[in-house]
Formats: sequence, C-alpha cells, structure tokens
Amino acid sequence: MTGRRFHRCQARRHDNVTDPAWKKRRSWYIVAANDRAIDPKLEGRLAERMKATTTTLQTSHLAMLAAPKQVTDAILAATRA
Repeated sequence: MTGRRFHRCQARRHDNVTDPAWKKRRSWYIVAANDRAIDPKLEGRLAERMKATTTTLQTSHLAMLAAPKQVTDAILAATRA
C-alpha cells in the first residue's frame, strides 16, 4: 500500500499569520553573503523588513557549518541583548 501520510501540521500549512512575532519582538538575522540557495539580497530585505539586528557572513547557505564560531557569536550576542 502506498500513499502519503497526512500530518496535523499539514492541515495548518495554509493558514495566514495575522500577527507575526517579529513585529513585536526584537529579531536577529544572519545573512549568508555567498548563498546560492536564497539570494542574499532577499535575505537582507527580509531582515530589514523585520527590523532585525543583522550579521552578514561571507559564507554559503549553511553558515552554521562554514562559520560556526561567527554564528555562535551572533547567537550569544542576541541572548545578551
């Protein structure tokens, strides 16, 4: 027997978010400047839209693997803010 399982999270996939947390809470964003999966310019625009404290790293899409210390530093800075 084949087929797809239906998970509860799939039922909510198309719900609209009416009150996103980033509008009320401080946000942080890491832009991967050499990302080829998501355009870094788009990442920058998203971070700007949410008024995030932005860290730009000269890494590919997986910044946490390419620059773990810098990502850790950004996370720690966010926890101290």
